[in-house]
Amino acid sequence: MPSDNIPGQGKASIERFDKLGLSSEEVQQFFDKFNTIDKDRSGQISLNEFYQYFQLEVSPFADRVFTILDEDKSGEIDFQEFVTTTWNFCSFDFRNLVIFAFNLYDTDNSGQLEIVEMKELVAEVYGSKWAENVRLQKIIENLDDNSDGLVSQREFRDYNKAYPAILFPAYSMQQQLRRKCFGETFWIKKEDKRRKLSGNSGGRQDSIFEILKGMDKAAAAAQLNTMQGKDSAEGREASSSKSRKKKSSGTSKKKKKKGEKKKKKKRKK
Repeated sequence: MPSDNIPGQGKASIERFDKLGLSSEEVQQFFDKFNTIDKDRSGQISLNEFYQYFQLEVSPFADRVFTILDEDKSGEIDFQEFVTTTWNFCSFDFRNLVIFAFNLYDTDNSGQLEIVEMKELVAEVYGSKWAENVRLQKIIENLDDNSDGLVSQREFRDYNKAYPAILFPAYSMQQQLRRKCFGETFWIKKEDKRRKLSGNSGGRQDSIFEILKGMDKAAAAAQLNTMQGKDSAEGREASSSKSRKKKSSGTSKKKKKKGEKKKKKKRKK
């Protein structure tokens, strides 16, 4: 169990966990997970341990998320920071994850980002894959609806709903943290509990993966490949298959009509 003598494990931490609606059993689960990640048993999680355990690709965005986890900016995460910020990041629904990413880069809290800052956000989310993703770069160029050189939080939310590719690696990162920390079902329940804690009685919003599930197989494959900056071979195959079927159908109809015409001619004779 957490100890009063170790930073982030005292009475104040337990009170904080209680406000998040975590049971003593769940706090123990977090504590066991914390110790699994803390390989050197220092009572702190380093950036290296964070990357290694969650098997994340190194990127400036992941660094920023770690920095948010590290509330006291010590360069390492204690138990209280781990519980509080893992709960915060992993219990975001689609809409609030988008807002979280936006706020990471809205450093002056103006509710707006310049197009240059927006490019920086998406480039950092994608890391080394940004340069090769021409489609995504074109999407970002068109983010500014009213041509004022700024992107509001509303514009950013709307575009993320229309183009999930914009923050797909961030969604993937959240999904990876969820999988490695108790599983998707645990966090779906925490999403609902979070709404109740904030007084939001509305229904649960779709995650990016549920949006993709709503598509047919070929469209989902095409969307995922678009997100990763690739052409969809499966999508092209499905498209060409449909095209072949149409041509085949058209040809058989033409043959049928010709056959009927020949029969009519024979009857007249």
